[in-house]
Amino acid sequence: MEPASIEVIVAAHTAFNERRLDELELFMHEDVDLFLPLSLGLRPTGEKGLAALRATLANALAVAPDLRIEFERAEVVGDLVILACLAAATGTDGVRYQWPLRVIVAAEDRRITRYIVRAPHADLAADAHAFPARRGAAKPQ
Repeated sequence: MEPASIEVIVAAHTAFNERRLDELELFMHEDVDLFLPLSLGLRPTGEKGLAALRATLANALAVAPDLRIEFERAEVVGDLVILACLAAATGTDGVRYQWPLRVIVAAEDRRITRYIVRAPHADLAADAHAFPARRGAAKPQ
């Protein structure tokens, strides 16, 4: 992955945190593969495309309108960027909660093609290989 891809990922997260959602979509490939927890509105088996992204954002922001995702560190591994993040939102009880996330991101031509959110204890190496590149890779059997 070229370093510019990290810039795209940072810009996409900044757009999300600032609720510039139309701009966020410009950083996403039209067939973006999403693998997000059920709590964010998608099946863990994944959904694809901008319509799935819009639905996920609507679900997440309806429950946690002040949700933010901040980077702690990023590591480039082959064609993937693995992010250590801290998410934060106010719960329905009025308490501000924070929790760690790991995010696996692939980008191509300055657009995000895969976005996989995992728990911090997940086996990220196994996950990265379980979700093959969007183009030209065989699906796992």
